Amino acid sequence: GYDCRPRAWYRNLILDTMQANTSAFAQKAVFPLPPGGRGQGEGEGGMSEVNQKAIFASYFKGLTVIARQGDAREESFYPALARMLKAVADDSGRQHVHVTTLPKPTEGGNPDFRLWNGADRIIGYVEAKRPTEERLDDIENSEQLRRYRSTFPNLLLTNFLEFRLYRNGVRDRTVLAARPLMLNQLRATPPVERPEELSALLERFLLPGIAALAAESRLGRRGQEGKAGSAHPL
Repeated sequence: GYDCRPRAWYRNLILDTMQANTSAFAQKAVFPLPPGGRGQGEGEGGMSEVNQKAIFASYFKGLTVIARQGDAREESFYPALARMLKAVADDSGRQHVHVTTLPKPTEGGNPDFRLWNGADRIIGYVEAKRPTEERLDDIENSEQLRRYRSTFPNLLLTNFLEFRLYRNGVRDRTVLAARPLMLNQLRATPPVERPEELSALLERFLLPGIAALAAESRLGRRGQEGKAGSAHPL
């Protein structure tokens, strides 16, 4: 039947799960980096090849742990995605980035994540769909996504396996980072595909254009009061 529990109920559940750290992934998966931190020869604002593969491999292992439980819903996967986004931001020299899960509503809608600097600048929004939702073309053309694309100039759509970046309402790039069959049917950790392209997409999302930043900041000032939701520098 229809689940009428409020978003606040799921937000509290997710935060409790993240704080409890009871799962094997929460206890052990820390997105390992090579000795000395970021890779040699890596410039500011970019991920090394070693780091990106380690971060994405740990992310997909985390998704698999959750999928194997057999009772997971979309929100169950949120902490893994939030940790991955924060790890990518930190490794690319953007330690100021905060990831908010289930932020307060905006006048344009209720995306699942907000990335911001923790004070006064919004970087972008993320709308997530369950991993078994493979019809992202249909989602892209839905009323919800058309509204989000017209409202949020820097928007990421994902089913945790495929990532689509939109700039000013237009799809900028798409990366299928792992095969849904591995996770959804076989319950096996999917190998990381196209890590360089996924890294480039996420770094572009983390560094939006000046016009997008200005529009996001205006939207945030109009639609929210103070710090929204539960922003965690995960």
